Amino acid sequence: MRSSVWAELPAYQVANAASETLLWVLQRAGFEPYQGEKPPASYWRAKALLYLGVLAVRTTRAAMAVIACGYEAETLGHKRLMEVHSRAQRVVDDASGEYARQWLQARAGKPAKSVSGFAPDDFFAMLSHSSHADHRAVENFLAVSNPDGSTSLLPHPERRPEVSNSTLITFASETRDVARVIATEHGLTIPHLAELDAAITLPPLLAEDDEGDAAAEHEPPTTS
Repeated sequence: MRSSVWAELPAYQVANAASETLLWVLQRAGFEPYQGEKPPASYWRAKALLYLGVLAVRTTRAAMAVIACGYEAETLGHKRLMEVHSRAQRVVDDASGEYARQWLQARAGKPAKSVSGFAPDDFFAMLSHSSHADHRAVENFLAVSNPDGSTSLLPHPERRPEVSNSTLITFASETRDVARVIATEHGLTIPHLAELDAAITLPPLLAEDDEGDAAAEHEPPTTS
């Protein structure tokens, strides 16, 4: 399944491009250490955004690896990227740097509070089911209704392109947004951002492929 993911899931390419974009930004988002009792707002903001960016890129790459192996439902646990995205937005919305400082000192509130206003509360609660030993994680995502009325459980990996592609695009979109937020903070211009946005909006090859085996010949792009 891992060897065929590039051909079978076109959105995998988009998620990869988004994560590479964020990596490009992180390589240029360093900051000087501050010596003193009261660092300025810019210090707290830059430090918090850098840390959040690292969490975002690793979370996205981990989700990609899980999907590549056929464990689609388990990527829901990696949707903590939603929290990273929300906290990054709260950092940049607070010019005083106070939210960034509180987050770096573990005083910025619980995850559910951070995403409030950015995503439906019940949606975040549903994602939490897959992060814990919660029976609802099985009933919501791993129980299959059969035509005869019975129910089967899904213990083995599978690939449903429509599900995996949609999930990957969600990760790509949030990763892209985190990259843009950090780039703006540092006055960076992200190269080829318009192309990435277009790929996220209209993912390549998500419609039925009319070009035969062309997709199967795709090779993973090299990492810059």
